[in-house]
Amino acid sequence: MKIPNKSLLICIFLLVVTLPVFANNRDRAAELIGRGSIALEQGDYAVAVTLFDEAIRIHSNIPSIVYLWRGIALSKSGDDKRAILDFSHVISDATALEIDRAACFRRRADSYWNTRSYKKALADYEVAYTLEPKSIFSLNNLAWFL
Repeated sequence: MKIPNKSLLICIFLLVVTLPVFANNRDRAAELIGRGSIALEQGDYAVAVTLFDEAIRIHSNIPSIVYLWRGIALSKSGDDKRAILDFSHVISDATALEIDRAACFRRRADSYWNTRSYKKALADYEVAYTLEPKSIFSLNNLAWFL
């Protein structure tokens, strides 16, 4: 019987030892996301951002909806530059099928507006309108530019 390579044994050992840690991180991230969404709903934006930050830090495979929620909390708390990054992350995620893309473009446009990046805001409002031409929100936002 051939004895497995020492490196292979070490890799298997590390995998067996670390699997529970990854599961614990996933469970902890889910708890943080739940608490963050409650804080967001209650208008406690700073707490929501902190909880979402921690969830993203400990678990690398976070759904895009969490970035959307953190972006909303960041925008509501006045950190529109970071919010733009989160909204951009969601917009660029082709797998984020559960996301209302037009609303995400509108939110990023609002953050661009708040940072006085008016051309970028207009471009995002136009995309939102193209995605949902019957949306009163998209029409209202475009009207501000007329």
